[in-house]
Amino acid sequence: GRVERYGVASQHVRVLHHHAETTVLVAGRRCRLQPGGAHRVQIFLAAFALAAKLGVSDAAAIAAAEAFRPPAGRGGTVAGVRRVIDDSYNASPESMIAAIESAEAAVASGDTLHLVLGDMLELGDYGPEAHRRVLQCALDSDAQRIVLVGDAFAYVAATTDDRRIVSCADSAHAADVVADLPTGGTVLVKASLGTALGPLVPLLVQGTREAERA
Repeated sequence: GRVERYGVASQHVRVLHHHAETTVLVAGRRCRLQPGGAHRVQIFLAAFALAAKLGVSDAAAIAAAEAFRPPAGRGGTVAGVRRVIDDSYNASPESMIAAIESAEAAVASGDTLHLVLGDMLELGDYGPEAHRRVLQCALDSDAQRIVLVGDAFAYVAATTDDRRIVSCADSAHAADVVADLPTGGTVLVKASLGTALGPLVPLLVQGTREAERA
């Protein structure tokens, strides 16, 4: 069978990141991806290459990519008293790290970043090492507060004395913690679906008291 390659080098692409938006220059055209991020560039380039083989014009493929917005929990941004990146539907070590790096790149100069990260499930024996990798990425970031939810993160954070970390047993405990986060700034919420961080998103967006009255 014929092998078709995609990627920044294979497709002679130029990528420009600017806060939450990423611009890809491909096939002589400009495509603006929202939300952006290096990992989403790879997804776009795979889809763009496939579209070309299926006879879709470059202009139509780019228009569709620019119009796309992720469904709830899949990395979209919700604006309110805080800017929340809602990536609460699923998580793996690679997607966690990519989300943290993208959130950090999307924060404007002088703005604040907080991370709310929940356990990644179904990793088997690789679980502790996976959570250590993600925690180290979080610690290497510019996040002012790192809220960890679940036993797996609590286990790997037990030997870490970084004052930015707050460990929570579950999402109910985390709700009390995120209520104290300052308004403004950007908050990334990401975890496996079973960790149940989705309800934290409206609390962060609306502010706790407003969300409880809604």
